Amino acid sequence: MPIVKDICSNGIRVAAWRIDESEAELMAAVDCAMVLPRNARGRIQRLAVLNLLAQMGFPAGYQSRPNGAPYFTDRHDSLSISHAEKMVAVAVSDSVAVGVDVECVNRDYRRVAAKFLSQHEMEWVDMENRNDLALIWCVKEAVYKLPWGCSKCFSTDIEVSMMTNGCEARVMHLGEWLGIPVSFTYIDDYCLAWVTKIIPQ
Repeated sequence: MPIVKDICSNGIRVAAWRIDESEAELMAAVDCAMVLPRNARGRIQRLAVLNLLAQMGFPAGYQSRPNGAPYFTDRHDSLSISHAEKMVAVAVSDSVAVGVDVECVNRDYRRVAAKFLSQHEMEWVDMENRNDLALIWCVKEAVYKLPWGCSKCFSTDIEVSMMTNGCEARVMHLGEWLGIPVSFTYIDDYCLAWVTKIIPQ
């Protein structure tokens, strides 16, 4: 299937691909030189990402650092990748660090609420609102993928606040809370969120 969402704003491009193809169809559509995962689901998701990148104009694909972070081998743009079930997403920026996450809203986020919600979030979040729970998880995953130099704990280092016209996030870094720009959208049963961080020169 072609790209189902393609957003360009302020030097950031975010795109999503719904996987309707077979592994063979995805493989035939790209020149894949990467080592693919052993499990079928992982292979299909990796191939879908490569197809998405090719359609975005990045046919050379990507590599992964030892910590799993993706990067382009032929350019300096920031790259972030996410996949969930039948959806993959990519974010690319030539000016800021970017993190992206896509999640199915039908997951039972309540089972792991204590592991990813802060005390403040537990006070206001509606545990029956799957969209809000998915959004909070997505935003925190996206923030986690930014280059901080150290890991961030979802329940204590990252907080999400809902507003009437969107949401905002903040992250504890080097002893102070930093505001993080958040953008998001819903695609059928999926939540897609992306965040940015200015890279010091």
